[in-house]
Amino acid sequence: MGYKHTQRSWLGWILTGAGFGLVVIAMLFSDRTVVGATLLVITLVLLFASLFFSTLTVSDAGDHLSLRFGPLPVFRAYIVYSDITGVDRARSSLLDGWGIHYIPWRGWTYNIWGFKCVRIQMEQGPVRVGTNDQEALVDLLKEKIETGR
Repeated sequence: MGYKHTQRSWLGWILTGAGFGLVVIAMLFSDRTVVGATLLVITLVLLFASLFFSTLTVSDAGDHLSLRFGPLPVFRAYIVYSDITGVDRARSSLLDGWGIHYIPWRGWTYNIWGFKCVRIQMEQGPVRVGTNDQEALVDLLKEKIETGR
């Protein structure tokens, strides 16, 4: 239970900046209620998304790997070590995107920034976990697979 790594992202700042930019535009359209209200709703969505997806914390939780987006920990995922059949360093693509995505032929992707990831092979299909700490995460997962925990 010693591994814990938090990757920070510029995505939160980008979403926050876009949200505040939309506030300024909404104020310009304040005489048009529908346009202003729509822009304010979009702004709130962007600001909440920035709180949900500005960090990704990956940690060893004993019998499983814990993935938590934050700083508001609304989106979480768990990967049980005994379900892992293989692990290797990989790169995600633009198709995988940032955030949480499922693509039928590529599996699940959990990523907040960059393209470095660890591909975890499971019977259900691959899971990609974005990280800027590839080596340590691969070492942890290989150790867990070898020890059967």
